[in-house]
Amino acid sequence: MNRALAVLIVEASESDACRLVDWLSAAGYRVASARVETAAQMQAALAAQPWDVVLADCNLPQFSGAAALALLQEAGLDIAFIAVSGAQGEEAAAIIMKAGAHDYLLKSNLARLVPVIERELGQAESRRLRQETEVALQASEARYRDLVENSQDLICTHDLEGNLLFVNQAAAIIFGYSSEALAQMNLRDLLPPKLRPLADAYLTEIRTQGYAAGVMQVRTAGGETRYLDYRNSLQQKSSTEPVAYSVARDITARIRAEAAMRVSQAQVTGIIATAMDAIITTDAEQRIVIFNPAAEAMFGCSQTEACGQPLDRFIPARFRASHRLHIQRFAQTGVSARKIGQFGPVYGLRADGVEFPIEASISKIHVAGQDLFTVILRDVSAREQAAQALRRQLDTLHSLYQITALISQTEAVTEVYTVVLDSLHSVLIADRSAIVLLDSAGVARFEAWRGLSDAYRRAVVGHFPWSLDDPAPQPILAPDVHQDASLASLSAVFVDEGIGALAFIPLSHQGRLLGKFMIYYNTPHAFSAEEIELTQTIARHVAFAIARKQATEALAASERQLRALFASMQDVVLVIDREGVYRGIAPTNPALLVRPAEELLGKTLRDIFPATEAEFLPTVHRRLPGQPANQIEYEATFGESANCRLVTAASGSKHPSHR
Repeated sequence: MNRALAVLIVEASESDACRLVDWLSAAGYRVASARVETAAQMQAALAAQPWDVVLADCNLPQFSGAAALALLQEAGLDIAFIAVSGAQGEEAAAIIMKAGAHDYLLKSNLARLVPVIERELGQAESRRLRQETEVALQASEARYRDLVENSQDLICTHDLEGNLLFVNQAAAIIFGYSSEALAQMNLRDLLPPKLRPLADAYLTEIRTQGYAAGVMQVRTAGGETRYLDYRNSLQQKSSTEPVAYSVARDITARIRAEAAMRVSQAQVTGIIATAMDAIITTDAEQRIVIFNPAAEAMFGCSQTEACGQPLDRFIPARFRASHRLHIQRFAQTGVSARKIGQFGPVYGLRADGVEFPIEASISKIHVAGQDLFTVILRDVSAREQAAQALRRQLDTLHSLYQITALISQTEAVTEVYTVVLDSLHSVLIADRSAIVLLDSAGVARFEAWRGLSDAYRRAVVGHFPWSLDDPAPQPILAPDVHQDASLASLSAVFVDEGIGALAFIPLSHQGRLLGKFMIYYNTPHAFSAEEIELTQTIARHVAFAIARKQATEALAASERQLRALFASMQDVVLVIDREGVYRGIAPTNPALLVRPAEELLGKTLRDIFPATEAEFLPTVHRRLPGQPANQIEYEATFGESANCRLVTAASGSKHPSHR
């Protein structure tokens, strides 16, 4: 056995004590013993060390076994106490056993010593273990009680009728009732009136299944509705009635947050669905996860078809690599939003393959462990077209200003031609152009041109689509020259020249045809009303310039003829103003003048004519301005012998002239 055994022996006889130790040693114990004879010695021994067993002689004269037992009991130590006596005595044995001794032996018969000690040691160990268990249980119960009372979750028990048996402090706080009041209530009392019938279904479930879980809507003492996430189980101890144990968590805040989130999500979904701009969201792999109706309309692709597809599908091929690089860099910047297109135009690709300009911004959010990129797109085709139209209008106004200014400042019509052709190319984006005028024989000939070969000009010289006496010729448009039957005779010429479309714009002034404008495009071209209006406006300016040139040339020819006429005349022409002052003299024969010309200039009629002819000047002033007749004949006398016949005529210059 070789087990250590600490034995305290209350014995007056040293030999008897040794005999007890020998018995124990023979049984295999390693005995550590001490012998005491008095109460003081026993107290000191008990205080000095722990003991496994006390062997006490019941018949000591000074310190009896009963006294030793009482002292041990007072010490409160759980040590086996075995009475040992040298004489037979049933009465003494009964007394000490009744006092609390664990057994009684006779010194003359120690055969039971070892079995008794082993029995008592086993029982002592059982008592120790039971005590430790009770202490541990009490500690556990204390911890459990503390946990239950301080738990943030609701903990309660109820019977199968729904009557509450126990509730913790959290339940009292949640419901707004005291714990005592709750203990007198039924589950139904804590439900909103309209939900109380559900209590029966719950109790049936817990009774039949032994377990129930879910979300329960309850009502507090103040009438507030709250939500509990509960986990309940049915337990039965010994023969008692089954009891339902409930643990529930107040999830009202979560329920309300989820409801608010659903409302928010519905609002966001509504905003995305009704947004005028296209909204596309992609994951980190650039695969589409959101594709709103505006995006469907913009790209001509349904949401079902687009979601899951790479965003590259809607980006022109030449921009895809740069777009991926842009997204990669954007993801690394930490910036949450950025406008796309800061370094160049951005284009989208419709499902039918058509490219179009867009304005885009991108934002990034981190959701559920992944990055999401949202792109907001706006089709700026209309804006670009409006901007282009505005630029064309500005170019048009600039061109018209240049043409108008040039016409008013120069008489060189060829300079006007240059500006006009430049304007046609810049404003109309024409590939070729020409100005064709009718010569004196009525044959149409090229006057100025851009981009036309000599062969083409020779081939179409003389072609004129209007009658020369047409009072109101209209523009003739050929959006596709190869489909225009009226131009079939020139089809081969157009092919050789590479012409796809053309327009004839008449040049006319005051009902007279002067020629035509020619506008050419290399490919078929749909002429817009704005283009035709512009060319007609330019045509009117050009026609005016041409008519002005022709009028100027006619006036110059008339002046040359007049000068030739004056040179051949034998008369003197004197130009005077309405005040009678000589402003010009054209003496073909100076000998006809009564004075040198330089003496007459700046003089008046009264300075030249005698007083007797003083009525001549008033007559001229009265007659010329208001009479249909454009001349007056009058015979005047200069001096005593010189007579002349004066012919006075009104001219276009406000100055009458005399001959």
